[in-house]
Amino acid sequence: MTTNAPGWYPDPQVPQQMRWWDGVTWTGDVYARVEPPGGYLSEGAASTSATAVEVQQRTTAPATPDGVPLATWGRRAGARVIDTVITTPIALVLALPWVTRLVRRLVDQAQQAAPSTNPFAAYDAATLRDLAVVALISLLVGLVYEMAFLLTRAATPGKLLLGLRVRRWAAGEPLSAGVVARRWVGYQGLSQVPSVGGIYGLVDVLWPLWDARRQALHDKIAGTCVVAPVKDPR
Repeated sequence: MTTNAPGWYPDPQVPQQMRWWDGVTWTGDVYARVEPPGGYLSEGAASTSATAVEVQQRTTAPATPDGVPLATWGRRAGARVIDTVITTPIALVLALPWVTRLVRRLVDQAQQAAPSTNPFAAYDAATLRDLAVVALISLLVGLVYEMAFLLTRAATPGKLLLGLRVRRWAAGEPLSAGVVARRWVGYQGLSQVPSVGGIYGLVDVLWPLWDARRQALHDKIAGTCVVAPVKDPR
């Protein structure tokens, strides 16, 4: 098992449930198997452990076709806030020379502008160039962050803290680099499109509130979903 990629595998101790393998060790994340292993039902209810029964009772919320509970919008939003708190300082440090120039230039413009004018109404070419560099660095930090954690842990630090995982909607399909890249484009990339990016970003964030699969638009683009597997009560 030590060579297996992170993912869901039959629990070595409780065959009636699946357990998350993070690439190094078994975690406490489990869910009941929708289709039990051969011979399980014929053995009678007495063979069902208390743990499996409890897990089954806790998976009545909206779930994937194979029975993994889907994350609520609130937990998804909370995880995104945590990730933003982590990535923003990193991006600012990497973009510090350009941020410093921007702040100095804007302060100078504010001091030199007449009281009746808006110093921020128009930017010169140098200001626009610095803004573009800062935005690009922020996007690249987000891409590396998503790639590094989703490909190794199937979750960013924010999602890990709140017990969430990112997976393909169809069970058994891997989170490949291409899938993660599409997910990032659907979230951060499209939200930077001039004029419409801000509106798209807001709709993308709110979409899970009314979507039957609790997917954001970037999930639909990548074929992913965010799940909240139950914890093993033992």
